[in-house]
Amino acid sequence: MKRENGFTLLELLVVMALSGVVMAALYATFLSQQRSYQMTDQVVAVQQNLRGAMYYMEREIRIAGYDPRRTNEFTISAISAQSITFTMDFVTENGTLDTGETITYAYNSGDNTVTRAAGAGAQVIAENVTGLTFTGLAADGSVTATPGNVRSVDITINGSLGGHTRTLTTRVRCRNLGL
Repeated sequence: MKRENGFTLLELLVVMALSGVVMAALYATFLSQQRSYQMTDQVVAVQQNLRGAMYYMEREIRIAGYDPRRTNEFTISAISAQSITFTMDFVTENGTLDTGETITYAYNSGDNTVTRAAGAGAQVIAENVTGLTFTGLAADGSVTATPGNVRSVDITINGSLGGHTRTLTTRVRCRNLGL
C-alpha cells in the first residue's frame, strides 16, 4: 500500500483549535489596547480643554485694570461664584491701544461651557466643563465679594468627558489693581 503525504483530520482539527486560541488572544489584546487608547484620549482631551480655558482666564485676569493712559477707569467690576467681569485697556498684536474693553468670563451650566464675552458677543473657550468657581481675595488674603477690594482671584475649573474628571486650580494675582 502506497502512503500518501498529507494531514489527517485529527491533525487539522488540532491546528485549527490552536489557531483559534491564538487569534482570540490577539483579538483580546487588541480590544484592551483600543479601550486604553480611548480612555487616555478622553483624559487628555478634557485636561487640554481645561488648560486652554485656564490659560486665557489667568492671563487676562492677571492684567485686569491695565490702564496705560492713567484714567483710573479700569477694575474688576463684578465677581460671583461662576462669573467675573473686569475692564482694562488692551494692547493689540500690532501694538496699538484698544481702549476700554470689558471682559466677562462665565460658566454656562446649561451646555457645560465657559464663555468669554468682550464687546459684541460671547465666545465658547471650553466645553465639557462641570464647574467653574471664582473667589475674590482682598490684599490680606481674606475672601471678598466686593469687586473694588479684589487683589487676587482663585479660579477652580472642573471638567468631565467619558466619565473621566479633572480639576485645575490656580491663584491669580492682579498686577494692576490697588496700585
